[in-house]
Amino acid sequence: MHPTLLECLTVQDVRNIENIKLDQLTNITILYGENGSGKTSILEAINILGLSRSFRTNKINTVIRKNRPECIVFGNLREENSERLTPLGISRSSDGKRKIQANQLEIKRISELARLLPIQVIDAQAFKLLEGGPKERRQFLDWGVFHVEHQFVLLWAKLERSVKQRNATLRQYKVNTTPLQVEIWDREIYTLAEPIHRLRKSYFNRFNERFCEIWRKINSGIEIELQYDKGWSVDQPLDAELKQRFELDKRRGLTSIGPHRATIDIISAGRPAHLILSRGQQKLVVSALKITQGQLLRDYLSKKTIYLLDDLPSEFDKSNRKVICRLLEDIDAQLFLTCVEADSLKGCWKNETQVKMFHVEHGTVTEV
Repeated sequence: MHPTLLECLTVQDVRNIENIKLDQLTNITILYGENGSGKTSILEAINILGLSRSFRTNKINTVIRKNRPECIVFGNLREENSERLTPLGISRSSDGKRKIQANQLEIKRISELARLLPIQVIDAQAFKLLEGGPKERRQFLDWGVFHVEHQFVLLWAKLERSVKQRNATLRQYKVNTTPLQVEIWDREIYTLAEPIHRLRKSYFNRFNERFCEIWRKINSGIEIELQYDKGWSVDQPLDAELKQRFELDKRRGLTSIGPHRATIDIISAGRPAHLILSRGQQKLVVSALKITQGQLLRDYLSKKTIYLLDDLPSEFDKSNRKVICRLLEDIDAQLFLTCVEADSLKGCWKNETQVKMFHVEHGTVTEV
């Protein structure tokens, strides 16, 4: 598989952007301009192209330009060292409907779209990876498992259905529910749990090794440890533990253990990292975690990750800014960065690196 570059981008009716085109894109694209000019809206558009949604809100109608029925994002994906192009386009209407096409063929599943354009976001909300609940870190882990282990998405879909059915059974009958009524779902969850756990554990081991390498390069002097929690006890099989927790689950109306409860714990000095690290230190940890995802995708699938970095200069001081940019450059990712001042990212790249720059003003772009 050859790495794929988003070579051009057309955005129509996303927030204050009426119609713009960014052409002949390289690995690094910098979008600069005043706050409110539309820089972040361009990053949102790329996220819509890769995931059919914004990274800022789940309400697509707030992303669509005022008084317009839909927004449209189009891009050409080019394989490196090849003339082969994959046209990719998506439209989202204010009623939530979407239409996605790649190579003029309709795409029905978001998972198919996500494989074409792997995206990681580093912005002011990235702290949620440390401060948020287990779900945030489970979704982060599963992003990598999804891309590297193609059978994972089917297993996970089956698990979600089984957990949903078990929860519905628990809630429907409450007091009168018996273990026999949920036993069928216990068996389904147990059958799916081990293969999901094995895929996650295998990926996590590779991830942890790469993360340690990248964290050493950052040279922060902070000790960080990653621990994988599979979502149930290591001392007994899941089916036995589900039976033991039946009464508790019945009272709560939910399944309290299983692979749907898996997570990664991020530890520093024996405590959750977000409790003892400064904001600046947390930013470095989150960035290292997200860079590791792109490194693994490059290592194992020769795929290029797109990074959307919103207002990077305000997130890092000058020295750490350069460290993060060089690490991203080393993993051969495609970067889209926003900043207010054009010079704020000067000196962050190798001398031979080609950088595209666009000035954004009132929803329009001008190549510089």
